[in-house]
Amino acid sequence: MATSLELIIMPLLYALGAILLVITVYVLLIGAPFIPTPQPVVEHMVKVAKLKKGMTVMDPGCGDARMLVTACKMHPEVRGIGYELFFIAYILAKIRTWKFRNRIKIWFRNSDHADLSEVDVMFCYMLYKPLGRNADKYKRELKKGAKIISYAFEIPGWQWDEKIPPVPEKNFAAIFIYKI
Repeated sequence: MATSLELIIMPLLYALGAILLVITVYVLLIGAPFIPTPQPVVEHMVKVAKLKKGMTVMDPGCGDARMLVTACKMHPEVRGIGYELFFIAYILAKIRTWKFRNRIKIWFRNSDHADLSEVDVMFCYMLYKPLGRNADKYKRELKKGAKIISYAFEIPGWQWDEKIPPVPEKNFAAIFIYKI
């Protein structure tokens, strides 16, 4: 026979599981699975960003926040903003950025509705679908001089300013740099 505590906890756990399942399906449908960027690539992307004091970096699908943490470690004078919809990755990002909580903000929401007006550099590891869906928003809202540094995927319909070639022997894809 079930105890009264089990009668309360079990439905709550099932409800939480259902909510996480729905969110995971939603994330996959909008084209944003959680696939971490290899750390050597992250470090290279931060290096080519040429970050300066007072800059704001953003990762619209930050996953476990490795890009933002690396940027803040390499450049203590920058701040970061991350968005993540996959709940497990979001929790990892919150844990990973705890030490940087005054400089990195992580939001559990869709970056399609983010305010980009203060962003100096946006780091992306996103599929064509979300990049294409937001291309007009990037042009409209990112300030003049802002950069988008995209790993593996080009922004549909845009011409990159610089392409860092892939490194097949390390299984690293190309990096595309766009300037607004």
